[in-house]
Amino acid sequence: MFHSCAQIFPNKCAGIGPLAGSTQSRCLPSQPNGTIACNWARSYALSVPSSWTSGVYLGLLTNATGYTNYLMFVVKDGRPAPLRYQQSVLTYQAYNNWPDDKATGKSLYSFNSYGALVSATGDVRAAKVSFDRPYTAEGAGQFLFWEIQFIRWLERSGYDVTYSTDIDTHTNGAALRNSKGFLAVGHDEYWTKEMYDAAQAARDAGIHEAYFGGNDVYWQVRLESSGGGVANRVEVCYKDGNLDPVKGPTATVNWRTAPANRPEQGLMGVQYTSQTSWGSNVDYVVTNSGNWTYNGTGFRDGDHVPGIVGYEMDKFFSTTPEPANSSRTILSQSPFTNVSAQPDYANSSIYQAPGGAWVFAAGTMSWSWGLDNYYQDKNLTDARIQRTSANILDRFVAAAPPPLQVSAVQASGITQSSAVITWQTNNSADSRVNYGTTTAYGSAVSDPTLVTGHSMTLSGLTTNTTYHYQVVSVDGLGQTASSADATFTTSSAPPPPLQLSAVQAGSITASSAVITWQSSNAANSRADYGTTPSFGSAVTDPTLVTSHSLTLSGLAPGTWYRYKVTSVDGYGQSATSPDAFFQTSSAQNLVLNPGFESGSAYWQLDASSSIDTNPANAHTGNNSLKLNALLAWQGSAQYVSVTPGLSYTYGGWERGTSSTASSGYITLASYDANWVQLGSTSLTFASTGTWSSLTGTYVPPAGTVRVGIYLQNDGAGTFWFDDLSLTQP
Repeated sequence: MFHSCAQIFPNKCAGIGPLAGSTQSRCLPSQPNGTIACNWARSYALSVPSSWTSGVYLGLLTNATGYTNYLMFVVKDGRPAPLRYQQSVLTYQAYNNWPDDKATGKSLYSFNSYGALVSATGDVRAAKVSFDRPYTAEGAGQFLFWEIQFIRWLERSGYDVTYSTDIDTHTNGAALRNSKGFLAVGHDEYWTKEMYDAAQAARDAGIHEAYFGGNDVYWQVRLESSGGGVANRVEVCYKDGNLDPVKGPTATVNWRTAPANRPEQGLMGVQYTSQTSWGSNVDYVVTNSGNWTYNGTGFRDGDHVPGIVGYEMDKFFSTTPEPANSSRTILSQSPFTNVSAQPDYANSSIYQAPGGAWVFAAGTMSWSWGLDNYYQDKNLTDARIQRTSANILDRFVAAAPPPLQVSAVQASGITQSSAVITWQTNNSADSRVNYGTTTAYGSAVSDPTLVTGHSMTLSGLTTNTTYHYQVVSVDGLGQTASSADATFTTSSAPPPPLQLSAVQAGSITASSAVITWQSSNAANSRADYGTTPSFGSAVTDPTLVTSHSLTLSGLAPGTWYRYKVTSVDGYGQSATSPDAFFQTSSAQNLVLNPGFESGSAYWQLDASSSIDTNPANAHTGNNSLKLNALLAWQGSAQYVSVTPGLSYTYGGWERGTSSTASSGYITLASYDANWVQLGSTSLTFASTGTWSSLTGTYVPPAGTVRVGIYLQNDGAGTFWFDDLSLTQP
């Protein structure tokens, strides 16, 4: 059922028109990225009255024959309200397959993209999607599914909120620190590096954060300008570091995988695990009911809240580093059977960061269904979930920020003309040093970057002179702290020269190496490395030490690397080593007979599987495995010994007939010594009639002694598998 803007947000809407319509040009996908961008002429420009408050607005378009469609926008006021709401428009656009005509529409997903293969992805899905096109279906993205219920409850509860989108967080992340609490709701899956950096900096500055959703912060994206030069109108996500022409920390991969290597659990406290089918939500099951988040709810451990866990869920991974915290509590453990017919569970959690910020994560996309039943076919509103949400937001709004404190102030690296002043703050804050030959100081150096470890260099000093100094920091909440006056005296003799020695590469694996060296003076650490004389990559550590060690990660197996090390001591002296070389080891494929060239050796084939000896049906070589399935979850298996806690890379090639609506799967399942299954993960292939490859990573949980490699399907069809791999770098 569709509702007008006035029905949804009373007193915030106005009628416009009637307007004369016009036929705009057809929008088609462009190569090489599959982008659909509509360069349409403007039909109408809305001037937002100053009386409109900040919020998410739905405009309802109605034509002469009564057909309707929404358009959506956010009115922003830029004020420092207690709470800041972020609308997830990057996720809306990632799933948007307008015009959804089964012929040309493209999203960042294969399941709802159509038409010609895209050069950049080798698939029907796009690598880049544009905001210069309507949203499909009713025109509201995913807003009506997950977010409107939360906003209706939020506004009804009387909270003072300023509204924004994730584009605003991308362009002005510092604005997060103007509020006491930051809210991401529903399905906030796609984030840029700028967004992640901003949320992390806000948390470290004492800003509370709540992720009232699931599958948040899962894919890294970049933003580009439109063809007309308008900034941030194109969302980029290749979903594969090998396909993405941009390498390094902004490559469009899962946040938890290389080269991003920033698991979302390090920000939210939990991260995506798996999903149920649409419409198959399960109950929320309470744990640790004595936690303050549940005050006044009446919850007891084991209590159920019906139907609010789904369809994508998060949990705490013990094998992934948890965020730095002074306390962390798992608030629910809700079991479910995922779409791969494997047992799993969802967690909600809350932790307090060292800077005082509370961070809540619901672990389910459907949390808002417990707050309001708008646009839902089931009434799942639950007073206990409403009270839990209120407890969290009330703590955000009422909690006073931790007072800013300065500690460990010292002068080091003192030379005839310079000194390094270092100190620590408990909140992220800027840096300033006042200095001079009297307590009036007279000179200063500063850095606006918000950090907790501060280091400022004073230069141009006079030889053999006593200087007074004081450090001052201001955190993201405007709190100021300063040190007492202190002194140091510049030296009258030149510092000892900086020399490097014992430079070597050790602990070399297929994907990493450790570079170590010694320096004659305490100095910082930098290692440049790469496969060419220009290197291209570097790792650093600002700590002043004499024994240095840096780990190079994300390296390619069996590859020669060039490296050099550089150190700068507290006197500002620099030393660099000559270029040196090392070779990474080759990754061993643990899969036996991975290409089936030895027939069925090492594989357990069921009745639906056979070795296809027709070279035309093989990806490489002469043979492949053919799965001619009449039912779901048939296939073949091989079992391999592994070590729990290590990260394994797995993958392979699959081809399903283009007439097959089902998908082929490569699944890994962990088992203990008694063959009890401990966990699993899967790669899902679209059936396009051509060979395609996927790779993933898997960390076997504690207790694992072997993993099963299953080649299977989720429905009837014919599938071929070839060239499988399981490696541990």
